[in-house]
Amino acid sequence: MRHVMGLTDAQEAFTFARWVAGHATDPNTLSLRFAKLWLAALDVPQREDIHAMAQRVIEADGTPTQGQISALKLLRDRLGLTRS
Repeated sequence: MRHVMGLTDAQEAFTFARWVAGHATDPNTLSLRFAKLWLAALDVPQREDIHAMAQRVIEADGTPTQGQISALKLLRDRLGLTRS
C-alpha cells in the first residue's frame, strides 16, 4: 500500500480507514472521503479493481438492493470511471 498509493504512513491510513468504516452511516461517506486520494494515487485499472471488488461484495448475498446499486454508481463516478 505504501508503494501503490504513495503513503508515507500506511498504518495511519489503515487505522483511519478502519475507524471510518466502523462509524460511517453509509458507503457514500467512505467514497467521498477517499475519492481525492484514489484519483491522485491510483491509475485507471486500479480504480476499476476497487469498483469490481465493491460490486462483488454487494453481490455476495444475492441480488443487490437499490441502495447498494446507487452507492456503486456513485463510487464509479467518484473513482473517475466513465459509465459504459
